[in-house]
Amino acid sequence: MRDSCAGDAATNYARPVSSRVPAQRPGAYFATDRYLPVFALLIAALGLATFAGSSRGLAALTGLCVIGAIVATLRATGSTPRSMNGALIGAVVLSALVTANGIAGVDGLTVASNLAVAAALAFAAFTLLRRIFEHSATGLQEVVAALAAYIQLALVFAFAYSAAGNAMASSFFVDGRAREVGDYVYFSVVTITTLGYGDLTPATNLGRSLAMIETLFGQILLIVLVAYLVGSLGRNRPSTQPDHEHGAEG
Repeated sequence: MRDSCAGDAATNYARPVSSRVPAQRPGAYFATDRYLPVFALLIAALGLATFAGSSRGLAALTGLCVIGAIVATLRATGSTPRSMNGALIGAVVLSALVTANGIAGVDGLTVASNLAVAAALAFAAFTLLRRIFEHSATGLQEVVAALAAYIQLALVFAFAYSAAGNAMASSFFVDGRAREVGDYVYFSVVTITTLGYGDLTPATNLGRSLAMIETLFGQILLIVLVAYLVGSLGRNRPSTQPDHEHGAEG
């Protein structure tokens, strides 16, 4: 009996169990639930994109910050060691693609790298939202995770806009000017927040459709999810640790 209890205790403490409520998903046991680094990298990417202008180096650095945020997201939300190793390999390949695009600046390479980053960001945002709903109560980290997911959604569409703009023969915007990554990030943030300044307007049906989808998703995420998280902030969480006192009494 004693050996059985010792074996159970060893099993419980062998896993890097998160302080959050446990879930059935295997990767959840490896979650750190530390989202401030993710949030900081995303803010850095937004800042770099704003000042990048026509600089390919800053544009590439923006992409690398985004890739770093994606890797940090997968680590925070929980991935098995095998999945995390695969994600790291993918991040290296994606970083090489972004760097090559920053050096060469070929339209075809820009489209491919932007679409790849957008897809990876979309998956990262999904893992954040999934992790939030794995908890039965809300803490400050979940609020930060929701804000990070909101920024990631804006960046998903920014890179999608950039891919579309570089793939099209004509300009993505009605003014007909060639645009850089910072312009697409700016347009995406203005769109998802519904500010609607009107200085940049999509010229094609594809651009207008993407903008409508982004506005809808952004409002659902911001109003419904973040409002719910803030409203439930501070609720008690069920304990995930073994009850040593009851075990000793038994």
